[in-house]
Amino acid sequence: MEECLRFWLRGCAVFGIYVIPIKEHYTAPHWQRLSRKKGGRQLAWTEEKTMRLTNLLQRLYLATLAVTVCVLYLHGLYAREIEHGFVLTWLVATLVYTSQVLTHLSIFMAALWKREQHESFLQLLQQIEVSLKLRLKCNTRQSALLHSLRLLLFSLILLSVVGICVFTVVSVWLNDIGYYWHAAWTIVTLRVRILQLLIYARILRHYLDCVCVKLRQVVACRTSPGSQLLDINYERFESLEFLLAIKENYTLIFKAVQLFNDFAGWSLFGIISSYMLDFTCHVYWSLLGLDGYGSPYTYLVGMPAALPFSVIVCHLCYVCGNCKQLGAIITDLVSKLTTVRSTPALKRYSCVVYQFSTQLELQRIEVTAQHFFVLDLRLIMSISTAIATNLVIMIQFLKSENSESSGA
Repeated sequence: MEECLRFWLRGCAVFGIYVIPIKEHYTAPHWQRLSRKKGGRQLAWTEEKTMRLTNLLQRLYLATLAVTVCVLYLHGLYAREIEHGFVLTWLVATLVYTSQVLTHLSIFMAALWKREQHESFLQLLQQIEVSLKLRLKCNTRQSALLHSLRLLLFSLILLSVVGICVFTVVSVWLNDIGYYWHAAWTIVTLRVRILQLLIYARILRHYLDCVCVKLRQVVACRTSPGSQLLDINYERFESLEFLLAIKENYTLIFKAVQLFNDFAGWSLFGIISSYMLDFTCHVYWSLLGLDGYGSPYTYLVGMPAALPFSVIVCHLCYVCGNCKQLGAIITDLVSKLTTVRSTPALKRYSCVVYQFSTQLELQRIEVTAQHFFVLDLRLIMSISTAIATNLVIMIQFLKSENSESSGA
């Protein structure tokens, strides 16, 4: 799993989404080992110099991308002319473009300033996988997970590429390109970033599901001893060490979710906010085209641009909502363990169950965008409500402008 993630992240580094961490390997024991070798100090100095040069090149690359994005933004504002009678259209398009550029810059800053949290998150994923295999004897089904992730990634990338190509062709055909050429790199970067976060959310959901499966077995063993099978070692399920292993794995997953919220929070907030504005903008332009303003085929531009991103955002909210539900299921299962009749021999076991139950109440699994909102299916309803409200406001503003111009 780690090798596949590293391969994917090397591709993300091209867009400035991921910065390869430069670790400090030159500790005192390392220098002692090198001092025993001929030319060891010279080799270590060369490696350290290479690492610092790589770090500098990565920073320069990120700075070059950021400057390029800012220059394109300013040039786009200067080159875009306001069409007569479409001031609101220009204002909405500029607002969407500005939100995308700000989100793009926040992704650069997160890649540079949050790279330690990002790397800690990747290490935690590896630690969770090892702990599930060794301590819980869990079949993590890594091959099935990798297959589903590859299929998901290929499907969403294909959908996005088709949507962008159709959007480009139709926009050029209708001569309604707007800020597209200036924002093309930003649009691609935002799409790759949200796909990266979606993969992380799918992995976290998979590990939570593994913990949930093992906890169900413990609860079934404790609450239904009469239905035990002969070919299963239930002593391991009933042991205190097994419960402590489940508790520790949940703690690791919670820490991973917290790190995920830390290094990806602003990206999620910016991407979803800009998506909401962008979707509103495309629907608004489509309604204008159907109402006789501009080309009646404007909806052919809006749908290919909005549909792929809508699928990705909805799927991300669905997966994050599943993580939240699995956390609630784990809380419910642990509460069933507290109802088991306690004996003096199980006093320590009951104490750990109580501690675990308290931990679950305090450490809830939630993927948030810097605590502005929680990613789940309810967010989709909130986004839909906000889009409908914005459309009503813009349509009413357009009608009031038309009535004033006709009256004059």
